[in-house]
Amino acid sequence: MIDNETRLFLRETAIKLEKERNKLKSLNTLYNVFVRPLIFFTNVVTMIVLFFGLIFPPMLLWLLLSLGVYYGLKSINKPHILYVNHVKNKILPDIFKKINPNFKYDPYGFDIDVLKMSGIFTKSFFNNHTYIEGEDLVSGTIDGVKILFNEIKFYRKQVNYWKTFWSFVLTIVLIPIYIISSIINSFQGDDGNRDDFSNSESGSGIPFFDVIREEKNFYKGLFMYADFHKNFSGQVFMFPRKMDSMSDKLQGTNFKEIKIENIELDKVYKIYCTNEQMGYYVLSPTIIEAIQDIINIEKVFPVITFISGKMFMTIPWDKDYFSVNLNDKVISGKYFMKYINEINSFHKIIKHFSLDQRIWTKE
Repeated sequence: MIDNETRLFLRETAIKLEKERNKLKSLNTLYNVFVRPLIFFTNVVTMIVLFFGLIFPPMLLWLLLSLGVYYGLKSINKPHILYVNHVKNKILPDIFKKINPNFKYDPYGFDIDVLKMSGIFTKSFFNNHTYIEGEDLVSGTIDGVKILFNEIKFYRKQVNYWKTFWSFVLTIVLIPIYIISSIINSFQGDDGNRDDFSNSESGSGIPFFDVIREEKNFYKGLFMYADFHKNFSGQVFMFPRKMDSMSDKLQGTNFKEIKIENIELDKVYKIYCTNEQMGYYVLSPTIIEAIQDIINIEKVFPVITFISGKMFMTIPWDKDYFSVNLNDKVISGKYFMKYINEINSFHKIIKHFSLDQRIWTKE
């Protein structure tokens, strides 16, 4: 239930946010009508200047001007991004304080120490990432249980075959032009001597084809950390069988593979633990049933680890928590109910795993 004070706060916040949205929406229209086309135009001009500059090098001076204009236009802040930042930096933190003062909200970030502690993201499936991106970091306590929720994205460099193909085509076109230009220039020296264009002192060489790689998102999901309701020493890893590259990393170590009585879960998961008795103690029927419910309802297979009294889980999905859209009207305080429901969903997850029901061995 939302009290009258909170309703009043949400109503006043909605009025202020709608004014900000209308202002930025107008700017966004201007950006799309003028700035976007100019960016495209200067990009085309830059490519043309570069192309003809290889034939007539003095034209390359115009390249500096076109690049300056291009990057100047690119540096203009996009209004819809400004709106997202405004909501996440100014509005959401205040809503969190009203709904659950025990939560701390960070719109852009992640806790690298907790990610490493989970043991999930050091395995081969994630090990070759180039960088990690975090968003909507929520930390705090729920009924005395220390928690952390975070949207995470992992990126790695992958070959862009389409751009690589056109790079190859462009190279085939440019090499003859470059050679002819170099031959002509070699006969235009002041002393009349011929230079070897293949060993030019300018240091420029014939442009050769190269494979184009781009950073692509290969994993997106929700990451959760919570203080487990049982006290134990050891590790339990649960990996979906389709992610064998992760579970294979544990073979030949002090981990032992165990089977559980849930036949459906045992078919799709490999479970490893450092102590068999401890593993069955951690994987109680309540925990197993909760995991099965997530699979059945969300149609996803979470990766879960239990390490020395702590539980870690990542659920691979494209669900976007606390999403912001410039085109969505902020009519009343009811606009913020979607955010409030998402804040409350963290509490439901903890209740779902019964982590708030402390066992007597866990202080």
